[in-house]
Amino acid sequence: MKKAFFLVLVVIASASFYAYYLYNKPSIDVQKATAELYFEAKDLTKNPKIVQPHIDKIIEVKGVISEIEDSDESSIVILNGGIKCELLAKKNIQKGQTVSIKGIYTGFDEMFNEISLKKCHLVIKK
Repeated sequence: MKKAFFLVLVVIASASFYAYYLYNKPSIDVQKATAELYFEAKDLTKNPKIVQPHIDKIIEVKGVISEIEDSDESSIVILNGGIKCELLAKKNIQKGQTVSIKGIYTGFDEMFNEISLKKCHLVIKK
């Protein structure tokens, strides 16, 4: 009985420490980080499964802006009609413009049939 109680106590303590670690984990600065993978938007929209194993990785996508939805705090940019990127800082971009965007790949949204990126930033080549 004492061993079972001790085991349960150890499991609860371990889970608590892990939850505390995840809660206090620093966020990734996408703007300063290097992209792990590079894709053309037209290739991703044709075959979204090629990026599927790389969830929560920083990727860079080059494509043509097909839609822009502005809000007070951010902009949603759709590349090639199938890649949704949430730009945190508003930039001077226009529909039809070719851009490179770096962000964290969050998965494929089957409901809207689009690939999602969060914490995105425009990549300016020097």
